[in-house]
Amino acid sequence: MEHITEAMIQLISSEICGSPLCLPSDICLSEKFLVELLLLARKHGIAQIVSAALINNGYLENSPQKGLFMNEIYSSVYSYEKMNTVFNEVCSAFEKDRIPYIPLKGAVIRNLYPQPWMRSSCDIDILVKEKDLDFAIASLGRLGGYKQKDKSNHDVTFVSADGIAVEIHYKLLGDKKSPLYTKVLSSVWNSAELQTGYKYRYLLSDGIFYYYHILHMAKHLRKGGCGIRSFIDLWLMNEKYNFDTAAIKRVLKQGKLLKFENSVRELSCVWFSDAQYTDKTYQLQDFVVKGGIFGTTGTRIISDTQRKGGKIGYILSRVFVPFRYLKKEYPILKKYPFLAPWCEICRLFSLLFGKKKIFKDNYIEKINNEAEKQKSNNTLLFKDIGLK
Repeated sequence: MEHITEAMIQLISSEICGSPLCLPSDICLSEKFLVELLLLARKHGIAQIVSAALINNGYLENSPQKGLFMNEIYSSVYSYEKMNTVFNEVCSAFEKDRIPYIPLKGAVIRNLYPQPWMRSSCDIDILVKEKDLDFAIASLGRLGGYKQKDKSNHDVTFVSADGIAVEIHYKLLGDKKSPLYTKVLSSVWNSAELQTGYKYRYLLSDGIFYYYHILHMAKHLRKGGCGIRSFIDLWLMNEKYNFDTAAIKRVLKQGKLLKFENSVRELSCVWFSDAQYTDKTYQLQDFVVKGGIFGTTGTRIISDTQRKGGKIGYILSRVFVPFRYLKKEYPILKKYPFLAPWCEICRLFSLLFGKKKIFKDNYIEKINNEAEKQKSNNTLLFKDIGLK
């Protein structure tokens, strides 16, 4: 894993930062190594970047695996073109219907990459004012081909005819009970600026834009997975944007994420700016690389056990889930929400005795083992990077 991680970071740095590529001499690009490299890159949403770096630097000229890596690039370009078409279509509809909106996340950050298709995205995120939500829903309805799938406490999800997910946010953050929630994001529209060349497209202010990205990194790390892609985003934001650093520091301090931002920015500089490793960045790298974008069973258990106050709290959180998750498992609740207690009982019996039973495969033993690892390896990490 260590050799694969080292090679992957070198390849990303070459393609994103323009750094000279010189893979360590003890790394052998065997068929097995290339397959493991590709699997790890996919886990972090950066297979297209690694593929481009290998091909552009001539490492796959005589390799039977070249086609596999070329397909990653073709797939990424195709996905980007489909997503960009949908994005422009939605934005045009909001402009036509005079609905103020703010593009979020990948729709903005991909423009910082050498090629926009290098920044993969699962969906398109756009923010509208809460009072305009019904107008935005109606606007997409008039476009045709967009089906509403779900509504949460902060966004509404649509799927286009091509299968592209579009999340229309009416709040930047849904869970006010989150320890990471602050009032920082509540003033988003007050500080947003109209984008040149548009009548209704706005941009987040520097402070909110940066804080929102850091907040998402913190949220995902607390759940066991963040992904190297977010660190690439962070490095590019600091390199490409002429931020008002004093203003950003004030927002981060107000939002209680200044220590965390320092930690993740430090690791991004280790990877892409030749900064030196420390014990903390080594440990953070290990957690991030293992977890990928969505986390593994191990990293999720580690982080969730810590967030829920121990093993018992973690097990209870797996048994009794919030209503928004329960209704996904029992769609009948969308029409008859009063059946929630009955569904909770059904779910409990399923977890105890059914196919989904929570105690199968030595589940408790696995939690105990991961909890012990947490005590020895990761308790101090979360505290050191400002997440505890």
